[in-house]
Amino acid sequence: MSRLSDSHHFRKTVAGVCMIGAPLLLLVGMIIHPESKSDVGDQLAVISANMDEWYVAHLIVAMSLVLVGLHVLTFSCVAAALRIPVELTLLARIVPVVLLVSSVPVF
Repeated sequence: MSRLSDSHHFRKTVAGVCMIGAPLLLLVGMIIHPESKSDVGDQLAVISANMDEWYVAHLIVAMSLVLVGLHVLTFSCVAAALRIPVELTLLARIVPVVLLVSSVPVF
């Protein structure tokens, strides 16, 4: 039997890829992101001067947030299969959601 056709192994693989890929994509997005200004006029000038970098950075950060969501969903299935205590799985689900909610003002 193929390892990808085994649903438990596939979920663990997706969770692992999301766990590694989400922070890396977020880091790349933050590196590419143009500087932020506190003044609205200055910020709009930075955005208009760096439109492509602004768009690509926000697209990469959005993909990172999707991977965080996938990680939360796949981790719950993996944790249930491994019989991890509920308290630990709740903590592992809450932390990515808090990070997700805290990064929403970036958009």
